[in-house]
Amino acid sequence: MRRLQRGHPMGVYPLGNALFDEAATRRRSEGLGDFQRLGDERVLQLLRSLDAKALGRCSAASSMLRGFTASEELWQVLGMALLLKAGEGRAGKSRDGLKGGHQLHWGGNSWREAYICSMGSTPAQGKMARVYSDVLYRSFYYAATELDPAWLATENLERVSNLSTQDFLERFEERSCPVIVSGCVKHWPALSRWSEESLVRRFGEIPFAAGPVDFPLKLFYSYAHQNMDDVPMFIFDKYFATRAPELLDDYEVPSIFRGRDLFNFLGDEKRPDFRWLLIGNKRSGSKWHLDPNKTCAWNAVVRGRKRWLLLPPGSPCAAVGTGVPSP
Repeated sequence: MRRLQRGHPMGVYPLGNALFDEAATRRRSEGLGDFQRLGDERVLQLLRSLDAKALGRCSAASSMLRGFTASEELWQVLGMALLLKAGEGRAGKSRDGLKGGHQLHWGGNSWREAYICSMGSTPAQGKMARVYSDVLYRSFYYAATELDPAWLATENLERVSNLSTQDFLERFEERSCPVIVSGCVKHWPALSRWSEESLVRRFGEIPFAAGPVDFPLKLFYSYAHQNMDDVPMFIFDKYFATRAPELLDDYEVPSIFRGRDLFNFLGDEKRPDFRWLLIGNKRSGSKWHLDPNKTCAWNAVVRGRKRWLLLPPGSPCAAVGTGVPSP
């Protein structure tokens, strides 16, 4: 059984706990009214159609609805809409013809708090009744549970250093064998320049892509340190070279890969996307996937740790790799 790092802030518990609470059925009936006939997934589906003001009114109707309307899933959508509108405002006008107004400010632990505070209000602090729902509790559990260190203890990829290009070709590339090459980046300026403090000082106001929205880097770090998302967003930006071209001076292609990129023959205009900047805090990571254009990519970790899970060709899964940063 995994230990939780904290309790749910809105008083939500797993559905099975209702067996020990004689008043659970009555509270659900009184708190949801006619909605009690619906499953929790359907209740959330209805709430997704409401704007922030309507969600606020629902939250005041009962403590049961307060638990549902506090779902991070609902407020994340609203928060990302603020980010999108702020980005459109920087470029001119938004799709609805209005200039960007409110901007998201991450001053709390949740999307709900961030959105409400960004609107100039204070999140209501009502008494939390015990709400029993696996649907509402699941995301919190994923975010708050501790990882078993044993899950991250095994490493079966070969780790080498001082590898020549010829050795790399013969031992790994020609055999399509992944490898961890140590020491490739030890001379990169990025090792000293790519700290959080330095990056925020240099590029804090510059937006970088994180999922469907662009986060100003300073705002992203605030979110990364405090969010309760079960799958935290992370920066995955293919435009970083034009948004922050100084970053290109902080690293170089390792010698074993240099001069062997076939995409160079296509020229700059036809060349597909080939480089990305990734920044993520603990628990962030990608799902199983194939790399773009089925390329044989190299990845360098400058700060922190990243755990890779790889599947061999021909495995039942329809993808071959995922990157999962360790906590």
